[in-house]
Amino acid sequence: MPDSNKRIVKKSAVDLVYEQMKNMIKNEEWSVADRIPSESDLAEMFDVNRLTVRMALQKLNTIGLVETRAGEGTFVTPFNFTEYIRQASEFYSEEMFEDIGDFRRAIELECCRLAMQRAEAGDFEELKQRLTIHSTLTEAYDGSDQAAFFALVDADLAFHEQICEMSRNSLLILAFQMAREAIYQYLLMLAKKRMEIRSQRLSKGETAEGNLHTILYEALVSRDFATCEKALTDMLNPKVNVFEI
Repeated sequence: MPDSNKRIVKKSAVDLVYEQMKNMIKNEEWSVADRIPSESDLAEMFDVNRLTVRMALQKLNTIGLVETRAGEGTFVTPFNFTEYIRQASEFYSEEMFEDIGDFRRAIELECCRLAMQRAEAGDFEELKQRLTIHSTLTEAYDGSDQAAFFALVDADLAFHEQICEMSRNSLLILAFQMAREAIYQYLLMLAKKRMEIRSQRLSKGETAEGNLHTILYEALVSRDFATCEKALTDMLNPKVNVFEI
């Protein structure tokens, strides 16, 4: 019986044409905003039928490399990686989602370490502005306004995104962007739980012991990695009943 691991997998004509056209776009033989040849011309170019070309174009359209305009033809479009990942993230499995806390600890802690080494004054100023927005929204949130709740989660995500940007590491930034939608959904879940705890504690007259985002920001500014690690770990742990997201 043949070993299935040694079988040669043949590519279809559609896949071959798709790869060829994708490489032509990648190598800028067709640049952004260029109108690519018609289906008939492409079929002649690749020595295939028009249906094969049409299906290959559909694949390019799906990943956002081209767009077809009625009556005008097909054009090369700027590739939006973030949007592509956002759409693909809809297929994250539940198991992957459960691991997002571990993923964030690994990625964001390293981003913090690198940010301490590489970030400049302007980076910290941007982070402070995002911290101010997040803190203001947290203080104003009364637990009833849904729009304010989503704005608060958006501000939290923006704060952590800035830390990743400050790492100056393109792969860490890319990793964060790839998981961005899952991180956002995770934040929504965490925020709902923690805002409920916050409301309960406020109703009892309790006050916050300290804002973890502020502690994290100050630790980054002072290059205090130990404090930074503790603040980030508490922030990402859904079992820690902190007073904020």
